[in-house]
Amino acid sequence: MTDRPVRLLFLFADVGGGHRAPAQAVREALHRTVGQAARVELVDMLANYAPWPYNRGQETYTKTVRFARPFEQLYFRVLNGRRRMRIGASVMWRPMHRATHDLLIDHPADLVVTFHPTYSYPLTWLKVPCAFVFTDLITNHALWCAPGAERYIVPTELARAGAIDHGMPPERVHVTGLPVHPRFLDPLPAHEQICQKLGMDCRKPIILLAGGGEGLGRVYDIAYAVGQSDLDAQLVIITGRNQKLREQLEDIEWPLNTKILGFTRDMPDWMAVSSVLITKSGSNTLAEALVRGLPMILFERVGGQEQRNPQYIEYSGAGVYCPKPAKIVNTLREWLANPEQLKSLSDNARQIARPQAAFDVAKIVYDLAAELRQRQA
Repeated sequence: MTDRPVRLLFLFADVGGGHRAPAQAVREALHRTVGQAARVELVDMLANYAPWPYNRGQETYTKTVRFARPFEQLYFRVLNGRRRMRIGASVMWRPMHRATHDLLIDHPADLVVTFHPTYSYPLTWLKVPCAFVFTDLITNHALWCAPGAERYIVPTELARAGAIDHGMPPERVHVTGLPVHPRFLDPLPAHEQICQKLGMDCRKPIILLAGGGEGLGRVYDIAYAVGQSDLDAQLVIITGRNQKLREQLEDIEWPLNTKILGFTRDMPDWMAVSSVLITKSGSNTLAEALVRGLPMILFERVGGQEQRNPQYIEYSGAGVYCPKPAKIVNTLREWLANPEQLKSLSDNARQIARPQAAFDVAKIVYDLAAELRQRQA
């Protein structure tokens, strides 16, 4: 065995907002734990290697979610079976075969770790040593479950049960939690210092409203309802990459003290000082909020992969599902008037959080890559 670093190739796709962030979280965890002993490359294979129309995944996903959501949900259900998925994967096999081959020539690795399911079948059919990090909290599509991977790394016991139902060997399915960036675990300055840095009044509760990386869902309607209410609070709206939404919100005169932001890297700080998070049911945002112990109001679930997330949050006592703006305002009014209820919600969130997930995944993939390299020596 040589002294060269273990080589890890992390694959993701900017299709939705929940695939790049976990990959970056695990890379940072590796940097903090093994340092130069691991060389990690992050590659968006769809954008950089796949042919048309696969390389238009981000644009296609955003338009589908905004304008053709029933089609997306139908597509999810129709292909969510082992035999059906294998047939579907074989249809896209020819273009993805060449793309995967070119990728591996450019980025040789001891282990390929994918954070997006599109690559699962091409990798296993080429017999590439690989591990899959599932990025959906509860519902994992059959596309994740291509037979032949070394490890299947899932966020929850419910996700593990789903993977086994899809035929994955139980001994290869590991529950770690969904990787959250280690910045969410770093020691925090005083509450007042963070508020001062963010330009907020630390004496009033902060309501954080986010529609994920793409600013999807009824963010405008909810923002308007909360911003026009008489709540004794401050409102922060994260519009992500949705520039049109941001411009629409900036045209409003807000009675409530309101701050409107686009894509931000300060989510660890915003979640640290906020009293409540209003968001859609994206797994990555939920995992971050759980680590912060942030009570949640979920207003939307996108596609089949988010269908069970609100139920999971409600059952755990960490939040509620409220799709209607008026009901969201009433829930905020109730919670903000009852500090003990907010504390209970916060405690419940922390109970089901897995803050060490990125480090646990980092250890699994590093140890596996070292073992595979030793086998080949």
